[in-house]
Formats: sequence, C-alpha cells, structure tokens
Amino acid sequence: MNSVRQLSQSTYHFCSFDIADRQYAVDLLDLREVSQNPKITPIYHSSDAVHGYMNIRGQIHLVLDLRVILGYPAIPRNSDQCVIAFKNHIGDHFGILVDKINGVETVEGHRIEEYQQGNLQGKLPNQKPSLYWAVCKLEDKLILVLESRFFLDAV
Repeated sequence: MNSVRQLSQSTYHFCSFDIADRQYAVDLLDLREVSQNPKITPIYHSSDAVHGYMNIRGQIHLVLDLRVILGYPAIPRNSDQCVIAFKNHIGDHFGILVDKINGVETVEGHRIEEYQQGNLQGKLPNQKPSLYWAVCKLEDKLILVLESRFFLDAV
C-alpha cells in the first residue's frame, strides 16, 4: 500500500465528488473548504495539471486540475465545477478542481477495501497508484478514495 493511512476506523467521512462521471472522494478531515465556481487565474506556461491559482481570504492557493492528473481530458470551466482546498498539513495552500461536489459520504469501515494496484486495471485512464487509497463498496455505487497528500507530487 502506498498510502500513509490505514483502515482501522469503524466509520469514515468523505467529501464525494465527480470526475468524468466517476465518483471519487477524499477524507473530510483533510479539507479546509469547498469553493463553488471560484475565480481562477491561469498560470501560463505551466503543466497541464496546474489549472491556475485563486485567492482565499488573502492567501493564494495553487489549483490543480484533478481530471488531468487522473488522465482524463481537460474540459472547459462550467458552473458545476468546484475547488476543494486542503488544510496545510496536506500541502501548502493548494486545492483541486473537480467536476461536481456530491456531498459528504459516511461509510462503515467494513465497506472499505484497501486499493490494490491492478484491481481496476483497464477501467481507469493513466492510473497513478499512489493517488488511490481505498475503494468504498456501497449498495449502489463504488467510490474511489484518493490520498490527498500525494496530489502535489503527481504534478
């Protein structure tokens, strides 16, 4: 397992979101805030995974395009997109651009399996195994849980 987290809790809380019609999540404890359709200033001549930067209460935050990091094609900005900004213990002043926020998912520990490299082989573009932490197997859907500590390393 590449993640620094262990599956040991009886209940987990995740911020769930969509990327390319697939459901992903990050640990709710890692979040600073979610900004709906924020103003993002582009950074020219940067990596495709760097969408730009935004100002949150006087602090500049780098905004990464999670679609590109995960291997999906970039899309034009739209009103459903949000930026998830992370606490400083995850990385200094950054956030990720996601297609749509779904809300908070509370998941019982027995419904979560550690992500194993290759168990979704061929189902995801350009897999970056270090980004995946776990898979939540719920009644009606699968949620891929990402390790937010490794987003900056993926750029």
